Amino acid sequence: MWKKESSSDKSERNVQDPAHAETRLPDMKTEPAPRPVQSASNKTQTILSEDATVIGEIKGNSDVSISGKFEGNVSIPKNTATVELSGVAQATISANRVVIHGTVKGNLFGSDTVHVLSTGVVEGDIKSANVILEKACTFNGSIQMLTDSPSQNTSKSDTKPMKAESSSSAGAKSFMTQPSPKAG
Repeated sequence: MWKKESSSDKSERNVQDPAHAETRLPDMKTEPAPRPVQSASNKTQTILSEDATVIGEIKGNSDVSISGKFEGNVSIPKNTATVELSGVAQATISANRVVIHGTVKGNLFGSDTVHVLSTGVVEGDIKSANVILEKACTFNGSIQMLTDSPSQNTSKSDTKPMKAESSSSAGAKSFMTQPSPKAG
């Protein structure tokens, strides 16, 4: 009653009868759709690209990355502001963490940390609980160390005077900050 078909019978029928033909798609490599850039805190990031020039103010609750030219103020108290290697900012930057790879002319406030990498150039004052100036960075300004990192209160009771010492090694400068000796 029923006859078992061989594979050659199936291929002949598929060629002869288009209704029973198998459709095979060519093997295609697919890449996942691009996802928005996200920071470690799982929030989106505001990016100013290399070819952009912006004059104004940035406020918000996302990390900010400046790769182009920016003039104005950045205020993101709970997030990270980064000036990338190609970034040039004439700005006051206030954030939880401030990271400088590029060039900034203006004051920096980091409620937690201000980190100027070896490629960074900063002309302005820094206020933060933690300041990192890597060897070979360029820094021209003053540093005010805050003892209470989450607070943006800069009254005299929340700061400790610091003294910067520089040393030279193969043409590179490094800075160490330490409390100034107490007068008295």
